[in-house]
Parts: sequence; C-alpha cells; structure tokens
Amino acid sequence: MRRYVILLIGLLMCGCAVLPKPMTMSQIEQRVDKDIKEMYANQEPLTSPLNIYDAMARAIRYNLDHRLKLMETALASKQADLSNFDMLPKVATSAGYNFRNNESGAYSISLLTGRQSLEASTSEERTTQTFNIGMLWNVLDFGVSYVRARQQADNLLIAEERRRKVLQNIIQDVRYAYCRASSAERLLQEMTNLLERAKSALERSKKISDERLKPPKESLEYQRELLENIRLLWGLIQNLSPAKTELATLMNLSPGTKFQVIEPEWNSPDIPLFNNPIENLERLAMAYRPELREEDYRASISALEARKAILEMLPGLNLNFGYNYNSNDFLYQKSWWDAGTKVSLNIFKLVSGPASYRAAKSQQEVDHTRRLALSVAVLTQVHLSRQRYGMAMEEYNVSRMLDDVNNKLDAQTAAAGSVGKADELTVIRSATNALVAKMRHHLAFTELQNAAGRIYNSIGLDPLPGAVGTAGVGALSKSLEQSFKEWGRILNEPRQVRMSDVEKSMPGTGTVKLENIEIQEERERPPDAVSGLIEENLKTTAKTAETSGKKVSIRTDVADIYAEPSVNSKIKIQAFMGEHYKLIDWSSKGWLKIELNDGSDGWIPTVMIRPVLNGEKQPKVEQVAKKEPPNVSDDLPLKEREESPQETAAAKEDVKEETEQAAKGDQQIKEAQMLIITIKKANIRTGPSPLHPVKKIEEKGARFKATGIMGDEWYRIQMNDGTEGWVHKSVVSVLTGV
Repeated sequence: MRRYVILLIGLLMCGCAVLPKPMTMSQIEQRVDKDIKEMYANQEPLTSPLNIYDAMARAIRYNLDHRLKLMETALASKQADLSNFDMLPKVATSAGYNFRNNESGAYSISLLTGRQSLEASTSEERTTQTFNIGMLWNVLDFGVSYVRARQQADNLLIAEERRRKVLQNIIQDVRYAYCRASSAERLLQEMTNLLERAKSALERSKKISDERLKPPKESLEYQRELLENIRLLWGLIQNLSPAKTELATLMNLSPGTKFQVIEPEWNSPDIPLFNNPIENLERLAMAYRPELREEDYRASISALEARKAILEMLPGLNLNFGYNYNSNDFLYQKSWWDAGTKVSLNIFKLVSGPASYRAAKSQQEVDHTRRLALSVAVLTQVHLSRQRYGMAMEEYNVSRMLDDVNNKLDAQTAAAGSVGKADELTVIRSATNALVAKMRHHLAFTELQNAAGRIYNSIGLDPLPGAVGTAGVGALSKSLEQSFKEWGRILNEPRQVRMSDVEKSMPGTGTVKLENIEIQEERERPPDAVSGLIEENLKTTAKTAETSGKKVSIRTDVADIYAEPSVNSKIKIQAFMGEHYKLIDWSSKGWLKIELNDGSDGWIPTVMIRPVLNGEKQPKVEQVAKKEPPNVSDDLPLKEREESPQETAAAKEDVKEETEQAAKGDQQIKEAQMLIITIKKANIRTGPSPLHPVKKIEEKGARFKATGIMGDEWYRIQMNDGTEGWVHKSVVSVLTGV
C-alpha cells in the first residue's frame, strides 16, 4: 500500500512541474502577420491631398500613442466604476449537504455528582441539507471605500489630463512634420534635377581636364566649386528626404504609403499675431496646462488620504441580517431569520493612525510645493515661447526677402546663361543659392509654425472643439480648423480675457469640448464704441491713435472682404494697403462691417485694419470684384471707373497731381525688359501711385513688357490689350536678356 501511495505522490508532483516552452517560428510568423494587419487596419483611405488639419485629424484618429492613452483612460474609467461597488454591503449565500456513516450522539454528566445523568441521545440526522443568505455591512468600511472611490475618480481625471498632453504633443509634431513634408514635396525634385546637372557638369569638366583643353588649376578650381555645390545639395536632400516618412508615422500610415500634401502659402503664414497680453497667457496656462491640472487632482487624492487615515482610527460598526434553513427533523424550527450588530476597534490603528495622518499632510505639502515649482516652469515656458515666436517671425521675414532676392538674381542669371552671357558654373551656383534660400525660407516658415505651436502647447489649449466619438476624418478636420481659428481670435485680442468666458468640459469619456468663447467686455460695448474697439485690437493708445469718425484703413498688403462675418463665406472683393472705408457695424467675433465704394457692404477681420488718424488723407481706390483671373488673350476693355459721389475734390487733386508728376518724371527704358509677377495677385493701376485706381488684377507668373520707369518704385508696362498700366517694383522681377 505504501508503494502505491508513494507512486501516486510522485505522479502528482511530476504533473505539477512546468517547463519553459519557447515560441515556435510558426507562432512568431503568425504574430507578425497579425500585428502588421492590425497596425494599419480600419483606416479611411487616402483619396485626395491632405491639408494640415486633415493630417492632424488622421493623427488624432489613428496615432497609436494617442489610442493607447485613450485605452488607458477607458481602463481608469472602468476601475473607477468598479471601486463604487466596494461601498455596497456584502451579501453572501451558501448551501450544503452533510452526511455521516453513524449517528451523532452524546452523553451528559452532572457537574455536581460527576455521574452520567442521561442516556446517549442524538439531535441530528445522518443526512442534512442547509441553506442561508445574509447581508453584512461595515459602516467604517463604507466610509473608507467612499474615499477610495473618490481617489479612483481623480485617477481617471489624471489619465484624461495625460491623454490631453499626448494629444497636444501629437498636434505639435504634426504641425512641424507637415511643413517639412510640404517643403520636401516642393523642393526635392528641383534639388535632384540640379544635382544631376551639377554631376554632368563635373563629368564634362573632368574630360576637359584630361584632354588638357584648359589649364589644370582653372579646371580644378571649377571642379572644386561644383563639388561644393554637390555637397551642399546632398545635405539639403538628406535633410528633407525623411520628412514625409515622419508625417506618415504620426498619421499611422505605413512608411511606404504614397500621399500628397497641399502646399501652404509660404509668404503668408496662417497663424495668430498673439497680441494677447503676456499676463493673460500666463493665466490661461495656469488654468489649462494638463500638468497643473494633474497636480490639482493629486492634491485632491492626498487630501482624501488624510481623511482616510482619520476614518481608519474610528471603531467599526457591523450590521448583519440573514435567512437560514436546515433540513434536520430534530429541529423545532427548520427555518429562521436572524439579525445583529457589533462594534469593533483595532487598537493598533489608534497607535499608527496619527502617524498616517501626519504622513498624508506632509504629502499634501509636497504636492503643493511641486505644483508651485511646476507653475514657475510653465510660466517660463510661456515667456520663452513668446520670445521664440518673435525671433522666428524676424527670421521668417528676412528669409522670405532673401528668397525673393535670390529668385530674382537666379532669373537674371538663367536669362544670361540662355544667351551665352554666363557660364554653366555661374548658372548652377546661382540656382543652388536660390534653392538654398528657398529652403531656408521654408525652414523659417516651419520654425515659425513650430513657434506658434509652442505657444499653444505652453498655454495648454485643446485643439478639439467637441467630442471625438466616431466622427470621420473629414468632420474632425473641419472641427480642428474651426477650433484653431477660434483660439486664434482669442489670442489676437489685445485685452484681458475673462476666465469665465473660456470654458472647457472634460467628460469621463475622455473627450474635450470647447465652448463658444466670447469676450465679455466686447459684448457690453455699444456699436458707437467701435472705433475705440479697433484701437484696442491694434494696440493703439488713445493718445497716438485718435480716430477720425468711423473710418478705417487696410493695414495689410492684401485683405479679403467677405459677404458674411466668416472666412467660409463668399469673398466679394480684395482690398489693398492704405485704402479707407466707412464702418457700418461690428461683431463680437472679431469682424467689422464696412461700406464699399459701390455702395454695398462687406465684412473684414479686425486684425486687417487700423483706425484712420486725424488729418490723414483718405484716397479713393476703386475695388475690383474677386473673379477668375482675366485671360492673357482677353482684349475686352475694362469699364472706366466712375467717380463716387463721396469722392472729395482733395482726393481728385491728389490723383491729378500724381499723374502730372508721373508725366514729368517718367523715364523711358532704353533696353527692352520683361517683367514677371512674383506674388499671388498684383494690382495694375492707371498711374504710378496707390492713389490711382486699380485697372486690372494679374496673377503670379504673368509677363509684361516694361516701357518706362517712375523713380525707383513704379514700372510703366504694356498690357496684353495694348493699353498701358503701372505696377510697383516690389511685386515683379526683371528678366533681362529675354
């Protein structure tokens, strides 16, 4: 028998032993195939080029880092729900079957005599069935569980703030990567073509050097310059080549996926001016930075920990209530209800409780100090991001002008090379310099966008205007665009924004909702105070910018005037710098209603205008409705401008005087020159002054023959319909030798 027992024990021990079992290559391959399929599954296909908001929307929807944070938030939500059940009473039920092979009996002995007083007897059957159900509730456990549930709820909010931070970082990374990808899409092919051209020139130079057709020193210097250009081009290509792959990774696209991005307007970055006072940006950052909100919830958890330490020192009150059943026939009552109460106290908790409370209070002090230190770091980031934005803007403006100068020089060098007035090395060097300047322009644009994104991040602003839910990429892209425009409007306000007007809702689903934000001070202003509002919006003090009635002047080179106070409405005309308009109405959303020269009205953003100062001349310039650009072969004459009844005699005299001066100062151009428009749209005027009406609007790339020049500012050109017009030199380049 002993042998069989030992054998049985040995078999049981062997069966409990577990040996390591590595995965087979087949299992690994299955895992790889499954992961590759799941990484890029359930995504909307790319059917058109992406703008920056489309890229952001795809990153929010499909980026795995963000999806991981969403899942962590969902897990924290489930854990918070689970902790609520700890506050409920404990309800337990049991049922049983009992059997014994003999009778359960007992004797009784007298305590006085020590003799057996009764015969052996039993009060229990050999076979019985039992059942009971009861409720047990500890009032102290309920209080502790309530505190723990609140702590778990705060942990859920901490997970949501971490998700917000990840989302803000992803948006920032997409902004930067998108600009780099746009630059790569625009410049890589040009760089590659120029690189091949430089390599071909290098090969030809080597052949010439081998055949001794040029002095060795001259050939070597020529090859050295070519190699320097090749090295420079290679550096540029290496810098831009991974840009689209980086953007694809952020959007969770396969690295080899082919896609196109919509090129941004490199000469006019669509970002706020950040006129909001730095003090207000500090307050916004203190309110909305995820890290500070996380510290708020940590402080709440520490305060609850101190409360829990006090509760654990209190005596516990147990309440129980239940129903019982036993099938034993010897029982007088087979079923019964019972109830009871009991008070208990853990003596050691009375000893350790004060120490736990002091530790919790110390933790609160640590949390408070950490939040103050983090607040200092946040305010420093706000100031640094604002300073970096200013420096990035200066760098961008210089790079843009340098790019324009290099483009003009390259056009002239290319024209000279086409007629044999410049050698190939000069042409390649000029083209390389132009490409370098263009790339630096694009990089400066990218850094400017990145600097603007840093300000958004330093403040902690949420890009999502509402719940993400199951919204598609297209709907999410439009929401992002509207959200950034709204935040841009807020950050352009040069006045203090009331915190009560900027509200955010943080539901437990992990979504962020941006309410419609309005400035309270604006809503309280009557329409008669509109000129003062404009002065404030443009940071103009009452002493230096006293307005003249209700007139405003265009402060940007070109400004679109819309049919409604929305950038999504129809563009009626384009206004240009220096033109004056009469105010009609205003909107608290940052729009002004103005009267146009044809008597109709239109809407323009407040950031595009400035007040007209006392004594400032108000030139009348005819507006040209925005329509399809005229065909270069269109010979239909434009209508002569009709003078409006409001045009003053002084303005007419100004135009007449300018025309007479132009006639006297106009100089003929001896050598034939061709001009090319270098900006998106350029005004062709009837005379050499902004006071003269716009005769026609030409698009970028249009060419004209220059027939005269007025000073150093204006060219007289021959238009395609045979008439003459005037164009400012800042919007054209001269193509000599063409």
